Amino acid sequence: MSAGDALWRALAAGADIPAPSSVWDDRLAGDRAMVGPLLVPTARRSTWWSCGKAREDCVRRLVDEGLRYVAVCDDPDWRCPTVTMLPAATFLHEIQRPRLLAALRVGLALTGNGPVEVAGGSTALLGTRAFGDATVRAYFALNSDVAAVNAVAADGGGAGETLVLASAGAPDPAAVALARSRGIDVRPLGFWATLINGGGIAFDLDGFALAHRFGGLDPSTVLSSRKRLILDPVGRRVWLDGKSVAVPRAAPYQWNFLIAVARRAGKPVLRPALALDVWRDEYAAKAKKYHDFRTYLRQRREDLDKVARWPISDVRGGDDDGGYQLDLQEHEVAWWSDPPPIYKLKLQK
Repeated sequence: MSAGDALWRALAAGADIPAPSSVWDDRLAGDRAMVGPLLVPTARRSTWWSCGKAREDCVRRLVDEGLRYVAVCDDPDWRCPTVTMLPAATFLHEIQRPRLLAALRVGLALTGNGPVEVAGGSTALLGTRAFGDATVRAYFALNSDVAAVNAVAADGGGAGETLVLASAGAPDPAAVALARSRGIDVRPLGFWATLINGGGIAFDLDGFALAHRFGGLDPSTVLSSRKRLILDPVGRRVWLDGKSVAVPRAAPYQWNFLIAVARRAGKPVLRPALALDVWRDEYAAKAKKYHDFRTYLRQRREDLDKVARWPISDVRGGDDDGGYQLDLQEHEVAWWSDPPPIYKLKLQK
């Protein structure tokens, strides 16, 4: 469970309603210490206290005894223990919506107009941000229901803007289908937002950026360091550990080699399969001269090593059981454009 999950669940369940600090402690659990200035006391006192036996339909009355308050259970069957507390403990606390919206805006590095409530206050415009050639317009709602989607669609945006609805709750399937039909990207906060100390919120943009692959954008500026190898086969661009690598554009065999091992990240790619991916029709036509292609594969690997120190290791073996392996896991490789289709050898009739 990531930091913030308890907060998002509490908000989605309607738990933004004011409650004593002890109730918020239960709602937020491990997130409580990090909520910081998002949770603030009000000038109002509570008239109830939660059940001492964790019974949801039971609450204890708060009785003012002057210098102290006492929580009394009136249920003769349960008889929850009486609790005594100082008056300060009875003040209601609430999540300050403006502060929450401000934290979301800062976490997403948004600018422009916002935060602004739309559609009667159930949904808020957080602001906008440029991603290369695209402009993202972000909104927030407690739940991504049909009403929230309608509010975003009604508020709309400029031509070419990408509309994003960040919601505290898990998305409603009907609302998600409606959102997609209207070009709205629904993003539950539990999947891409992390609470940090002091009430701040940090966002993981990997899934979002890879879903849209914004044109005119250097992907290494938005993808996390977890994506160690980023490939753009269409644009013939590649980044390794956050740095652009100048693989020659007019070097198709080197590109095919790199794409072939990246497709099978963390797994050995044996020479016959690798040669087929690298030389495709040319290999299929000259397969009888396989010993030549083994030498060519080594040369292509050496060519790649001239421009960067790739995490590619040799797989020991002979002609059929040796090869190469990209020493990264699949989740460490990101594709900024689709690789060419896997070559399928055409059988001769």
